[in-house]
Amino acid sequence: MISAVLDDVIDLATNIESVTDITLEITNIIERNNTVDWQNNTDIHNRIAQEIDDLFYKYEQDNGLSVGFDAIDKIIESIKTVALRRFK
Repeated sequence: MISAVLDDVIDLATNIESVTDITLEITNIIERNNTVDWQNNTDIHNRIAQEIDDLFYKYEQDNGLSVGFDAIDKIIESIKTVALRRFK
């Protein structure tokens, strides 16, 4: 899911290590915020979105990985949709 969006904006082959690290860190973000009834808590949804946005900002600053706001928004929405189904 993440790689499908990123494939449109970066060269995945060149950035595979960063993409792998980002995927693992996003999983950690979801797990950290997986609390009782989080699926119905918009504050937690917003916190997850902010942490993911901050993560991409960090990778842009540290590694020059520029993804763009539209791609980040698509990734965040996809992740929240999947997480709401899987992390219960």
